[in-house]
Amino acid sequence: MKTFNMFHHPHHGHKAVKVGFSWPGFFFGIIWAAIKGLWWLVGCLSA
Repeated sequence: MKTFNMFHHPHHGHKAVKVGFSWPGFFFGIIWAAIKGLWWLVGCLSA
Protein backbone atom coordinates (compact mmCIF):
# COMPACT_ATOMS: atom_id res chain seq x y z
CA MET A 1 0.00 0.00 0.00
CA LYS A 2 1.32 3.43 -0.91
CA THR A 3 1.42 6.17 1.69
CA PHE A 4 0.82 9.82 0.82
CA ASN A 5 1.22 13.10 2.67
CA MET A 6 -1.39 15.76 1.94
CA PHE A 7 -0.25 19.38 1.73
CA HIS A 8 -2.31 22.53 1.33
CA HIS A 9 -1.07 25.80 -0.17
CA PRO A 10 -3.29 28.90 0.10
CA HIS A 11 -2.86 29.79 -3.60
CA HIS A 12 -2.13 26.44 -5.29
CA GLY A 13 -4.58 24.20 -3.42
CA HIS A 14 -4.07 20.62 -2.24
CA LYS A 15 -1.29 18.23 -3.29
CA ALA A 16 -0.73 14.55 -2.45
CA VAL A 17 2.96 13.59 -2.24
CA LYS A 18 4.02 9.93 -2.16
CA VAL A 19 6.26 8.92 0.75
CA GLY A 20 9.25 6.81 -0.27
CA PHE A 21 12.02 6.31 -2.76
CA SER A 22 11.84 7.72 -6.31
CA TRP A 23 13.10 5.21 -8.88
CA PRO A 24 12.77 7.69 -11.79
CA GLY A 25 14.81 10.18 -9.76
CA PHE A 26 17.46 7.50 -9.22
CA PHE A 27 17.75 6.46 -12.88
CA PHE A 28 17.20 9.78 -14.68
CA GLY A 29 18.71 12.25 -12.15
CA ILE A 30 19.16 15.63 -13.84
CA ILE A 31 16.37 15.13 -16.40
CA TRP A 32 13.88 14.08 -13.68
CA ALA A 33 14.84 17.03 -11.47
CA ALA A 34 14.45 19.51 -14.35
CA ILE A 35 10.99 18.15 -15.26
CA LYS A 36 9.90 18.42 -11.60
CA GLY A 37 11.21 22.02 -11.40
CA LEU A 38 13.92 21.25 -8.82
CA TRP A 39 16.45 23.69 -10.25
CA TRP A 40 18.62 23.75 -7.10
CA LEU A 41 19.05 19.98 -7.46
CA VAL A 42 19.87 20.30 -11.18
CA GLY A 43 22.62 22.76 -10.23
CA CYS A 44 24.00 20.42 -7.57
CA LEU A 45 23.93 17.34 -9.80
CA SER A 46 25.50 19.05 -12.80
CA ALA A 47 28.40 20.56 -10.82
